[in-house]
Amino acid sequence: MTERSSGGLHTLAVHSVNGYPGTDGSVAAFAIDAPRAGDRLPGLGLEVNGWVIGRHEGIVGVRTVAAGAPSHLHPLDVRRPDVAADYPDHPAAGNSGFSFWAPVDTDAGSWTFQIEAVFAGGRSIPLATIQGAALLEQPRFPPGHRPVWGPDFVIIGTQRGGTTSLHAYLGAHPLVTTPVTKELHYLTDRYERGSDWYAGQFPSSLQRGALTGEATPYALFHPRSPHRLRDVAPAARIIVLLRNPVDRAYSHYRLERSRENESLSFTEALAAEQSRLAGEEQRLAADDTYVSHVHNHASYLSRGDYAPQLEGWFSAFPRERFLILRSEDLYECPEESFARVTSFLELPSLATVSFTAHNRGEGPPLDETIRGRLMQHFAPRNDRLTELLGWDPAWT
Repeated sequence: MTERSSGGLHTLAVHSVNGYPGTDGSVAAFAIDAPRAGDRLPGLGLEVNGWVIGRHEGIVGVRTVAAGAPSHLHPLDVRRPDVAADYPDHPAAGNSGFSFWAPVDTDAGSWTFQIEAVFAGGRSIPLATIQGAALLEQPRFPPGHRPVWGPDFVIIGTQRGGTTSLHAYLGAHPLVTTPVTKELHYLTDRYERGSDWYAGQFPSSLQRGALTGEATPYALFHPRSPHRLRDVAPAARIIVLLRNPVDRAYSHYRLERSRENESLSFTEALAAEQSRLAGEEQRLAADDTYVSHVHNHASYLSRGDYAPQLEGWFSAFPRERFLILRSEDLYECPEESFARVTSFLELPSLATVSFTAHNRGEGPPLDETIRGRLMQHFAPRNDRLTELLGWDPAWT
């Protein structure tokens, strides 16, 4: 169990979000979807979401300005089909969205910053001003409840290994509360948001015997994640699902293709992986602020080399904190696998869970020639995993 610090939780109260509809006419339309006035948000920053369309000149992104100092540019890299439907005469409407984290200077108690649109030519124009106050809130909880600082358990991987299904099964347990968002990514790509933001994604308190936790499958592969979790939740229990790395790699590739993150064929992507990922793990390990798109999205083979990833986690947590399951067992025998999970978490068994598979990928089968090559590639790596675990995952 992880308990909340007696120092309280930093929270931002949003007092107003005021737009500037009377711009000089160079902005056709825009909206700030979040935050909204009246929001109370954990942490020392805000997630800002919205969209903006230029009338005649293209807009390349937005930035914040606080105390006269502009931030770096946040590109319009969020697809907005809803905006495209509302503004069919604007070709850029479908890619007009932005989403970014804006740190807030809370030293004075109150805070304010402006959001500007930046045009292709370099000039900028104000879109909105957001104002609010910084608070340090002390948790309050009823008798019989315990304060919570972070997760009691985390499902750390593997991606395309059944983590969405297991997260849903646990979320259906009456003694488990999970965040609204499945993958919080604090341990990976959102570390800059701070531990108060992460703590604020979980209930402030729970009745004795109840648990909370999350699933971020990229965490197994991210080199900084083990120590980040140890810093905020040193007593957390860790669940790992491991899937046949050949099937996992191909499923991962199909997912990236469906999201338009990958333009290469599967064979081409495998051949390019080593050069794409060159130096990325070292950069991630050396810099807490570094985020790597290719490390996350183009790591088809690398993520299936499970032993080194687990060794990194075993260096941060005792082995008894881990439950490691085969994804294939969860797919084929979900009741038995889920019983192992509830036993590991010391939860009462539950017979009313609907064991429906979630987030199952569809697509053509993997070419058998490619499968054979990949089986040869992973054979020594699976042998190393067998030695590490003390049991054979039997991926043949």
